[in-house]
Order: sequence, then structure tokens, then C-alpha cells
Amino acid sequence: MHLRSRIHHQDGISPFKFPQEFWVFLCFVILFF
Repeated sequence: MHLRSRIHHQDGISPFKFPQEFWVFLCFVILFF
């Protein structure tokens, strides 16, 4: 929980800021390609 809160408070650009739909789409792309 502490790690998640720390990432949530980060102002820098991080992959964790992408929406869940983006990660699901990325997983499908990796699986099919």
C-alpha cells in the first residue's frame, strides 16, 4: 500500500499513470503480435 501511495503522489511521468484500459490493450497487442 505504501508503494502504491508513493507512486500515486509522484508528479513525474510514470507508466502507472496510464489508464487500466491502456494496459489491457497493450497486453492484447503483445499476445497477438
